[in-house]
Amino acid sequence: MGRFLVQMSAWLILYASSCVHQETAWIETTQEDFADGQLDDGGNLYASWKGDIQVVNSWDLNDDGYLDIVFSNYGSDSTYNIHSDIYWGSKDGFHLQNRTELLTSACIAYGLADLNNDGFLDIIFGSWLNKDREREIDAQNKVWFFDASSLIYWGSDDGFKEDRVTEIPTYGATGISVADLNNDGYLDIIVASAYYRDESQKWDGGAVTIYWGNKEGYRQEKTSRLALFGGMLAFPADLNRDGFLDLIATNLDVESRSVIYYGSPDGFSDENTESLETSLVRSVAVADLNADSFLDIVFANGADVAGYKTNSAIYWGSDGAYSERRRTLLPTMFCMQPAVADLNGDGYLDIVFANCYDGERYDIDSYIYYGSEEGYTVDHRETIPTCGAHSVAVADYDANGELDLVFSNRYDPEGKTVDYFSMLYYQREGTLVLSDIQFPTHDGHHNMNRDLGNIYDREYRDAYTSSVFDAKVDVRWERVEWDADIQEGCSLQVFIRTADRDQEFGSWVEARHGHVLDEPLVSRYCQYRVVFHYDGKGRPRLNEIRVYYTETSGTKG
Repeated sequence: MGRFLVQMSAWLILYASSCVHQETAWIETTQEDFADGQLDDGGNLYASWKGDIQVVNSWDLNDDGYLDIVFSNYGSDSTYNIHSDIYWGSKDGFHLQNRTELLTSACIAYGLADLNNDGFLDIIFGSWLNKDREREIDAQNKVWFFDASSLIYWGSDDGFKEDRVTEIPTYGATGISVADLNNDGYLDIIVASAYYRDESQKWDGGAVTIYWGNKEGYRQEKTSRLALFGGMLAFPADLNRDGFLDLIATNLDVESRSVIYYGSPDGFSDENTESLETSLVRSVAVADLNADSFLDIVFANGADVAGYKTNSAIYWGSDGAYSERRRTLLPTMFCMQPAVADLNGDGYLDIVFANCYDGERYDIDSYIYYGSEEGYTVDHRETIPTCGAHSVAVADYDANGELDLVFSNRYDPEGKTVDYFSMLYYQREGTLVLSDIQFPTHDGHHNMNRDLGNIYDREYRDAYTSSVFDAKVDVRWERVEWDADIQEGCSLQVFIRTADRDQEFGSWVEARHGHVLDEPLVSRYCQYRVVFHYDGKGRPRLNEIRVYYTETSGTKG
């Protein structure tokens, strides 16, 4: 709700007499101040426990102004006990020698966020299998086989080190997401598990486990579990626009149903859900594909009972529930991950599908379905050569103003080895060109499941809207000041609007830091809006905002 700052300033009024006006500031500077506002619906902004609003998602791990690439490696032909890799971006691009190896165990997913709010990005690697087990699967002891700790590599000013790692107990971790689900100022880690065992060692069929962030870190005793057979990913987004993040939980099973867990003031429950028809879904993408202000869900369907050449699905959002009656099916081949971006800059969002296998070979094409006024069709599709592609990421890696694609590949063309390489396609004047660098990966996964940019349209900006402030009487709103941490390539825009007693708000008016508002505003109620502009590298942060006003006398002028 904010607090007040009162100042006394004498104003000489050249009418009949002079009078003293009181200048007051509505100040917001704590987590509690910011927490009652409205964040954009994708969880990319949060009000942290330090008393600021900050951007969560960034792919520049060392804050040098260049995007980096992380490949999580599942394992080689002989062992799961293998490193994952960070390839560091630079002004000269990527080089095989410019990388950092981090020990992981059968890792097929990771997440990036500043978990402890120290200004450095951290990496959460999800462990699918126990690193102390052999490569062969022991079907009789599968509970212990999936009993593996996932790893948090803590970032610092000297990078990532294997002696700065925290283990969190997980079971068959297949998907990692990060968001402040309960709006308490701490980022939570959401782990999807295709297989799970409970505290009594009883075998179970999968789960979504939420590790609740708090001042003591991430601990087993501060978790919540949602049952989900074959869980592969739990993606956060406010689908119904009620101010609470929901979780889209995908299902590994063929011709099964994925589940939406709807958030509420009481958290999540197995009862407050909606299920959707899907088939072996590894990942999803969420965006407003048709620009109707509702979030749509893209499910990457891997296979069905007929085989690997199946249809992935777009479930179209509306003011009601999602439904099989409102979906579009698009042909894909054992698709592992979708990504959404406006690749060709025509104002329509495009969908990239990472295709893995056609039932015979792995050296198959992945697909780009280009958006248009007519929607998405096979006639408006481009093919991109890949080889057992397991994930795809979209970003401007060479900073030329065009979006590029990174595909992580799992296998060689015939599926004989997982010790292969992954691909980077640069976009050059609208054409995707395979780069010279081949990234060595081992059953490679990229699997940063969140695209860069706003969840609705992928523009590089997110917004926060404050709660409504009541000055109790009509006042003149004078100016706005704020304190913020802004990196190169980032900026903030601040707007305010006011309302009379009936709270019918006027239009947003942009405020310049410390300047008197260009348009005089006299009203009782006020609200501000902050737009965070970023470039996928920097993470702008708002620390405090002050909205100054003075009491008025007489009628409004």
